[in-house]
Amino acid sequence: MSKGCNIMTLKEASKLLRVGKKTLANLAAAGLVPARKVGREWRFVRPVLMDWLAHGQDLHRPCWDLKKCTKEQKDHCDFYNQIVSQQAESLTETEREVVGSGSKQA
Repeated sequence: MSKGCNIMTLKEASKLLRVGKKTLANLAAAGLVPARKVGREWRFVRPVLMDWLAHGQDLHRPCWDLKKCTKEQKDHCDFYNQIVSQQAESLTETEREVVGSGSKQA
């Protein structure tokens, strides 16, 4: 588990929640448990899971929002940087130009 963001694998999260890995994977795939698929693997954030478990809500807030991380902390978080990279890769060429120029299209 990553120290900075408390990222958990499917095995770790299923052990924490005391459910089978297949059950947890099915719940995650259905969007019933806060999780994110990175490549072929499911990832869970411990504070988000604990909050979801305690409040019965489907919270989709990243750990850096829950912990109120600074920009410097985010810059050193592997999970945060991976998500940012994936989002950047999914942008169209026009969106990249708009983001790069800092302007908005009308």
